[in-house]
Amino acid sequence: MARKGQECEPVDLHSYFQAMMTNIVAETVLDYPRQLVSYDAPTSRWMAVHHFISRYRWLIGDIPWLVPIGLGLLKVFPDWIGAISDGFKDLYEHCKIVGNEILTTRKINDRTLSSAKRQSVLLLEHHDHIQELTRNNTSELLQQAAVFLLAGTSPSITLTVACFYILKLAHIREQLRNELDSLERRTLDVSAPQFDWRELSRLRYLTRISAAHFVFHHNENIFPEPGHFDPERWLHKSTEELQTMEQYFMPFSKGSRACIGWQQAYVYMFTAIAYILTRFEMKLIGNPPDNLNWKDQTGAVPVAPPLVWLRSRNRT
Repeated sequence: MARKGQECEPVDLHSYFQAMMTNIVAETVLDYPRQLVSYDAPTSRWMAVHHFISRYRWLIGDIPWLVPIGLGLLKVFPDWIGAISDGFKDLYEHCKIVGNEILTTRKINDRTLSSAKRQSVLLLEHHDHIQELTRNNTSELLQQAAVFLLAGTSPSITLTVACFYILKLAHIREQLRNELDSLERRTLDVSAPQFDWRELSRLRYLTRISAAHFVFHHNENIFPEPGHFDPERWLHKSTEELQTMEQYFMPFSKGSRACIGWQQAYVYMFTAIAYILTRFEMKLIGNPPDNLNWKDQTGAVPVAPPLVWLRSRNRT
């Protein structure tokens, strides 16, 4: 990003955040030791996989039997994956390399196996008797990597939208930057309300309890002016109001069926916003619209990702 800023080249924020997510997957899932995608030129075969999954995830969601069919073909004819994208072939080969490294390391000394590899390769960790990597094992590793890449599409879009409105609204940008510079710490004594389980006894057996995220998030009694970008709505509320907002705020769902990666997603997004705002001066290119236009890909995706000019920030 810094190089593009020095050369006065526009930066596609969405591609930048996708590159960040791809690198996180490479390090977290496959223990890749170095940066996989360059942020100066965020293109690679793995990025092609990220774009493919992001574009066609609606197909996977609407036709769930495509996944087991694809995995079945992969176990019998692994070369077919290259017909979809060279990126998938590259990812498959890397999964094979990592799997063999894990088995080799286990044979030498199980304690030397890195924590990242222990966390990533679920299949191999639960089958200690495996001595040689099979196509089934590699297919499972590829599936894990693809799931992480799929999960990473939403945070990259969320970060793109957040940056757009932060840059669009100067007072929010300056306030956020001042707070980051001063490293102010806020602690809020917020606790979730206790649910009275006796209420369940009043419901008829097999009564379905469901919640529509869109309806809750656009309830003006809970979130006034829900269509307005107002991050300060979380800062200047009473404890009771914050408890109510927290109760009905569910971007990752809630309970036992909530997204298992929600904590990682929060760390990723908060760190990314803080990093780029403290290190770069940014400005939206041209006359940006008041609101971004969207298209549906089993999730909202910007029709035209915002472009920005940037330069390194003097922090003296």
